[in-house]
Amino acid sequence: MGRKFLAGITHPDQDVEQIKDIGFNAIRLNIPFPFENEDGELCRDFLQTAGWIDEAAAAGLSVAGITANPGDMPDWAGKAGSDKFYRKFQDTCRFLSSYFKGKVVVWQIGNEMNLKNSRKPLDADEAVRFAVAGIHGILEGNPGVLVGINMAELEQEALYIYDQVYNKSRAGANYIGSDGYFGTWHKGGPDRWYEFIKQLYNLAGMPIIVHEWGFASEGGAMTPEELASGVYPCSVKKWRYTWGEGHTRESQAEYIRRIYSILLNDPRVIGCFYYAWNDGPMCWQCGQPDCPCEKCWGIFDTAGNRKPSWYAHRESLRHLKNNV
Repeated sequence: MGRKFLAGITHPDQDVEQIKDIGFNAIRLNIPFPFENEDGELCRDFLQTAGWIDEAAAAGLSVAGITANPGDMPDWAGKAGSDKFYRKFQDTCRFLSSYFKGKVVVWQIGNEMNLKNSRKPLDADEAVRFAVAGIHGILEGNPGVLVGINMAELEQEALYIYDQVYNKSRAGANYIGSDGYFGTWHKGGPDRWYEFIKQLYNLAGMPIIVHEWGFASEGGAMTPEELASGVYPCSVKKWRYTWGEGHTRESQAEYIRRIYSILLNDPRVIGCFYYAWNDGPMCWQCGQPDCPCEKCWGIFDTAGNRKPSWYAHRESLRHLKNNV
């Protein structure tokens, strides 16, 4: 390929040999807020995650770390939106970046903060300030490490937050991140990435990391009437959109091949992280076992068997082994 490319998986099982055998050279993890209290005592969840990062790094895997979202901050960090709140987040990001120096090579500040549920209780402008504080803290702890934000889609609020963070604040972000579930949550299919990459690059003029992408292997599509009504997918147990032959295991595998043929061959893209490792027994949003919306993204089924998507990843990534 002639360039360093992070080909990763989001929230995988703690099995570095399996991860590497598929061809992934990176993983993407949520990193819990580290402190138990104002005295700086480290919490158990953070230490467990740190151990997993140590293991992954020792095995040669690069790690992308996701910081806390605004709603994950503890009450003692200050009222959401207060000066103390932002200072505490910046200080925390400085600590995280220094603590994981040489192991976490990409930092993502929050997750999809154009979505109200992700950035709550902050509004869009407060989310911008949160992102800027995080970026400053990460770079203070480890100057030069990759740091940026991601949005879900490129709707109006996402474009506003991107512009404020990358063009107005000039906080120091050095890549632009994005998620794209074209054919499920979002309209289109793999080919939409051609225009999407162009838009992202025009927004910031920086390298691009696709933090989340994927295609569900089960579920029907809404009727035009259902789509026009604005009903939420979980309510009708159907996807807003579909692609190819529909949401099947075979279409999922073909979707993966098509995505890699685009992302691996665009020099503006320096990494991508597939979602997800395994299917779940039920939709994690609505809790219903017959809802496909958040349970059938994996490369393993619920019994741990390899799906066709497993082989699609391995086939597509065979030339990238040991690239990082």
